[in-house]
Amino acid sequence: IETRKVETPEERQALADVQWALSKIGRAKEAAHLHRVMDVPFLVMPSVVREVSLELLRGEVSLCRDDIWLEHEQRWQQESRMTAWQSPVGASFRYSGKEM
Repeated sequence: IETRKVETPEERQALADVQWALSKIGRAKEAAHLHRVMDVPFLVMPSVVREVSLELLRGEVSLCRDDIWLEHEQRWQQESRMTAWQSPVGASFRYSGKEM
């Protein structure tokens, strides 16, 4: 896998999608490499907690779909997915003009 600086949010999202897919099919080495290239403060770990149902998760986590600013299109748009951020130390996470 070629290594270069990730330039745009779109490139970072594309890498996150590929990283998720690689993790899902058991290609941990390649997924770890993409994680380093993306330089994000989280790790994608699909199916890591198989015993947690969606119903249980929704009871514990406040998911929401916010409006985010699309800089390249100069407009607001509702997120395509629901998101949540939890931190036991009050840390925040910021992306796409949204702070959680």
